[in-house]
Formats: sequence, C-alpha cells, structure tokens
Amino acid sequence: MFKTKAEDMKMHIEKGRVVSFGRGAYIVRCIRGTLWITWPGSGDVILRDGDEISASHYGKLCVTSLTGAFVQIRRKMILPCMKDIPRLTVIKLFKTAVSFIRNGESRSAFGDSVHSITR
Repeated sequence: MFKTKAEDMKMHIEKGRVVSFGRGAYIVRCIRGTLWITWPGSGDVILRDGDEISASHYGKLCVTSLTGAFVQIRRKMILPCMKDIPRLTVIKLFKTAVSFIRNGESRSAFGDSVHSITR
C-alpha cells in the first residue's frame, strides 16, 4: 500500500494492490477492470468498466484493484478560504458564548441587532 497525492491522474493498479489517498473530495473512474473502494463512514463500493463515484471524506480513501485495473482519479479542488470556514465559525461561536457568559444576560449572543428588532 502506498499513499499519493492526486490532482488528475490516470494509473494502472495491479491485481491486489491498494492505493490510498488522504482526506478530501475525489472522483474515481474505473476505465478498465474492477475496483474495490472504501473510506470512513462508507460502505464498500465496487466499480467496474466505465463506473464512476464521487467521494468526500476526512480519513483515507482506499482503492484496491481486484482484477488489475486502469483508473482515473481526480481531486476536486476547494478554494483555500473555504477550508477555513468551519474552523472560523466554531471560533466565532465560542468567542460569542464566552462573551455572553461574561456579560450576563443583558446582551444577546446574536448581538444588539436582535434586541433592537424585538424592542
């Protein structure tokens, strides 16, 4: 088994060989042969000639060739700023909650705009 980075690659995978990819969003297309694909949170997926699957995951994507296969693997590109949105949202919510606890119930966790609308 070996790990590799994929942007857009075509490769031959020998029978019984496992290729794994790190977290991300991939499109795997079986051009010829039979592939067994699995990733965290999924069931096993079998691809045959011409089949294609799109997978997004936070663990490893493992591709095993059952017969010897020719495969195309494309990594879906995500804008760098989009990767930070979940982290930034959690940080903002945490800071808001801490501020709310420190200041008591006199201020809304959503800011003063909610109070001005409800008054």
